[in-house]
Amino acid sequence: MLEMNGIICYIPEKQEPTDNFIIMPEKKQKRTELARKLQQDIYSKELRAGDSIGSIRRLAMRYHTTPLTISRMLNDLVDTGILCRDKKGSCRVLTDPPTKPHLGYAGVPLLPSSSMECLMQDAVRKCFNELDRLGVPPEIIGYHELSDPEIVRTRLKNINGLIFHDSFLDEKTSLTLSQLNIPIVRVGQALPKYSKFSSSEVVQFFDPALQEFARYCDLKSYRRIVIVYSLYWNSIRLAKTLKHFLHDLNADDRLEMMAMPKNASAAAELYAFCHFRKLDGIDWNDTLLISTSGYFSRGICRALADRGELPDILSIDNLDGYEKSTFFEEPYLTAIDRCMGRIFRDAARLLYDQVKSGDERKVIIKVPAKLIIRKSIRHINPEWKER
Repeated sequence: MLEMNGIICYIPEKQEPTDNFIIMPEKKQKRTELARKLQQDIYSKELRAGDSIGSIRRLAMRYHTTPLTISRMLNDLVDTGILCRDKKGSCRVLTDPPTKPHLGYAGVPLLPSSSMECLMQDAVRKCFNELDRLGVPPEIIGYHELSDPEIVRTRLKNINGLIFHDSFLDEKTSLTLSQLNIPIVRVGQALPKYSKFSSSEVVQFFDPALQEFARYCDLKSYRRIVIVYSLYWNSIRLAKTLKHFLHDLNADDRLEMMAMPKNASAAAELYAFCHFRKLDGIDWNDTLLISTSGYFSRGICRALADRGELPDILSIDNLDGYEKSTFFEEPYLTAIDRCMGRIFRDAARLLYDQVKSGDERKVIIKVPAKLIIRKSIRHINPEWKER
């Protein structure tokens, strides 16, 4: 594991070469396979140190082999430090097995509540697919369960690791989460509003995509730059990130902030459509509009496209990559893809590894967002065109 520029990278473990192998006698190979299966059974049953593994006769019946083979197999496991013998000569587990992950997930549900939430549903599905691949399908925890300390003590009694999404983070759930003594991984945006507890995080990292956009787009050619955001705390945080980015480029004198009310995804598109439809008499030429939501972006396009007045638009969220738009024949919006699928998948792997290894450190993984260049930006940096 390396840390470079604030990004924690996981390096695959070095694999042993497979070209050379030892050919062992058939009986010894069978005994080795049985020993490996018994070791897996010990771990799957979560037998603790000192627990008996049963009599040789019963083990021979369970694994369909002879007592002599079982006896030799047990000797092998004693030699490797998996088992030990007590005063009577019976075999017992020597040390506690690795912790078996029993994970929970709290956040956007796996099944879509509307066709408009395809981006998040795809990300959650990738998380569940990864956990299924690891053999630890999670229990789904509802918001009402996570916000009630009495319920959460019962509901999470057998869970030793939790993934939760920003959408479930508020004062109530923050207080409950702070009382959990298990590894927790938060997915979403950096800089959470509520900080009563600390957890590992897999979060979005916008800097690389914004810097690439600054090289691609001729920002000096705009007389107005408008940031459209909602009054949700995560959208406000993102708007501040964009504002700092433009401040560093000396664009403060041309910057405008346009706040939208809190709305669900489909309602957000409708509200943006109605709001921009009412904005008559505005010259959108030489205007860059940065939308913190793909739904706002689509509503703006619907409102202005038939008037031939579309400003240059940078959309946070690559919805064009999930749903074909009805008003453009091909993907149109230049977008910053949050890479939510990778964020959720990395969170699943991180939590699994932390629970299994007993690692209690707080790890922060920043997943770089990706700039997707399309036709919605017309003011292109001349130096980029020359590439």
